[in-house]
This record gives sequence, C-alpha cells and structure tokens, in this order.
Amino acid sequence: MMARKTSLWSELQRERERRERAARARDRAEQQMIRQLTRGQEQAERRAARADAADCKRQEQLAHDAGAAAAKVMKAQLDSRVDELRTLLTSVLPAPPRLPFAALKRTVQAPVRCCH
Repeated sequence: MMARKTSLWSELQRERERRERAARARDRAEQQMIRQLTRGQEQAERRAARADAADCKRQEQLAHDAGAAAAKVMKAQLDSRVDELRTLLTSVLPAPPRLPFAALKRTVQAPVRCCH
C-alpha cells in the first residue's frame, strides 16, 4: 500500500510539473506572438510613414514642375511682348517727330511783385 501512495504522489508531482511546463510554454508562445505582432505593427507604421513622405515629395515635385511650366509660359509671353515693343520702337524712331521741339516749350512769365 505504501508503494502505491508514493507512486500516486509521484504521479501527481509529475502531472503538476507537466502543467507548469505547458503553462510556461504557452506564456513563451504568447510573448513571442506579442513581439511578432508589435514588430509587424512597427514595420507597418514605418512603411506608412515612408509612403507618406514619398507622396509628399511627389506632390512637391508636381507643384514645382507646374510652377516651372507656368514660369516658362509667362517668360514666353514676356519675350513676345518685349519683341513687340522693340519692333514698335525701332519702327517709330527713324521717322521725324510729328511735334516740333519748339512747340513743347512754354514761356513762363514771372508774377510782378509789388512793394507796399
């Protein structure tokens, strides 16, 4: 009978140790899963941040390109206007003036001062 008690006690001890090992293994597995999920979340956040930065850079480049294109159009319009004015100026310069310089002169009479 004594052998049976010891055997039962040993069996209970082994079962308790087996459950403790299983619980520790579950804890380790849960911790590993938490680390993997955390790592995956951090990686996803970094990818999203990189994608946002790339999108922002792309938008800035598009805005820069649009500004450069608008500046090119404005320069072409300005160059055209300068050419037009230059042509107008050179076409008018060789012609004699229509208004003589003497006609532009004014005679000014000084007011008479009285001495009182």
